[in-house]
Amino acid sequence: MRKNHVFTLGLWALAASACSAGIDPPPPTPAVKIAGGVFTMGGGSYDPCNASKVTDEFIISCNDKVQSELVKNRVEVKPFWLDSIEVTNFRYEHCVAIGDCGAPEATQAGDPKKAAGHHKKYYDTDSYKHYPVIGVTAEQAEKYCAAQGGRLPTEAEWEFAATSGGDTAAVAELHAAAKTCEGKGEIGFGSCSGQDVLETGTATADVTAQGVHDLLGNAQEWVADTFDYLAYCQASSITGFEKGKTNKFPRLKNGQPPADVRGPDECLDAEDSTTADFPGDGCAQRLQDCAGQCGTTWNAANARTTAQAQADFADSLCRKRLGAPPDATDCSKGANACAGIDEAAEGGAEQKAACESFCACSADVGPQAGTSGGECLQTCMQGYIDCAVGGVTNGYETERKACLDPAVGFACVDVQTTDGGSTRNRMRPICLPRGTDEAPYKAYEGSKNVPHEVSEVGGVDGHHVIRGAAFQDADACQARVTRRETWTDVAYSGTVGFRCAYDSDPAAAQ
Repeated sequence: MRKNHVFTLGLWALAASACSAGIDPPPPTPAVKIAGGVFTMGGGSYDPCNASKVTDEFIISCNDKVQSELVKNRVEVKPFWLDSIEVTNFRYEHCVAIGDCGAPEATQAGDPKKAAGHHKKYYDTDSYKHYPVIGVTAEQAEKYCAAQGGRLPTEAEWEFAATSGGDTAAVAELHAAAKTCEGKGEIGFGSCSGQDVLETGTATADVTAQGVHDLLGNAQEWVADTFDYLAYCQASSITGFEKGKTNKFPRLKNGQPPADVRGPDECLDAEDSTTADFPGDGCAQRLQDCAGQCGTTWNAANARTTAQAQADFADSLCRKRLGAPPDATDCSKGANACAGIDEAAEGGAEQKAACESFCACSADVGPQAGTSGGECLQTCMQGYIDCAVGGVTNGYETERKACLDPAVGFACVDVQTTDGGSTRNRMRPICLPRGTDEAPYKAYEGSKNVPHEVSEVGGVDGHHVIRGAAFQDADACQARVTRRETWTDVAYSGTVGFRCAYDSDPAAAQ
């Protein structure tokens, strides 16, 4: 009897303390049911922030985290429930008050080195009660979700929800909004929010078709998975890697791709392959030539307009690929560019064919050259990917030959200077993805979605994955649903929050 009395008094004292602090039990975060399905996870740009540069030599940016995003997998997830908004300060404070959670590691918002978006008093200020709690560790987030009867979402769940179940058109629309936002408050990201955190659920453009808010921006979010560079590679592919330095993408053994994702040697070189317009131009040779011309033309482009640089790029690249056309060729004349060549004259037919091939090449590469050397290199890399992977569907059937599995991912460009001083560039296959159209990777056990398995080579001990963009990110290239970070990459923990996932309807458990 006495023990019960003491226990009752203890609960009353705790409740009184919570009430005296102005913390009443909040209503649960509304959760949305996400129907399961199969979607393409990963992929994206090889240089999303155009970090490649053209100097005396061309430099193609190699970002370890971006590389880990590039494997395109067909992944299947089971139905689950997900918080429609990020966990707020108000809800987290109550969890701390009743002893289920620990106080955030950081009570400020944002990076103190950045004027915009930094708030010294954020967690314990009434003005921010309905803003996302940030500065919590992954372990703290896990404890909060467990106290609510849930858990952190897996990477596959998070990306499935963020893409509205794999709706590429919706993702493209959201990315466009992040770049062009006409009014502040559309997305909790960069100029769309003034690089400031927004109240949860108020960003008008950052909401999925299922009604989940702030997955692209506002706070970055913890997920349940341990960080693994090779998370979605088949186990057989991982044998082609050697464990890299801490927090670095694993190294390829002997600098070569894993054996099971390589075709014959001519797959990567294919210099003996031919097409009507690009004799001797294999996939790797295409990248090498193109990147070299980017370096040459854009490095000398300081005093020229972009249009001039594009024209010079097209001219130099096509001359390298096809040889010099007739001197009078001016491809800007369109269909009339080769009209003045007399086919009846000696060698005329060959001259006209060379002229037409040259102008076809110029039309193909000129408009795609971009507005800077970095964008030119990005186009070069994409051309290689289209050639090596797209193959038949992109018109490079001869060049592609027996090249690679169409679903294989690529790592960064390997740049090596040979003894002769020339620079060699080519994409390196990463691995075979775990999931294909025919056999999607099952990111679940039984009826429950589970984190991916961690490989010995690609796993980073003790590091959870962070998804999404931080509100203080300035570059729209950072706002991508494939983005993967580890906690060590977040300069200040005041940008990282979370939301919870559930295996069954949490409302039914209330």
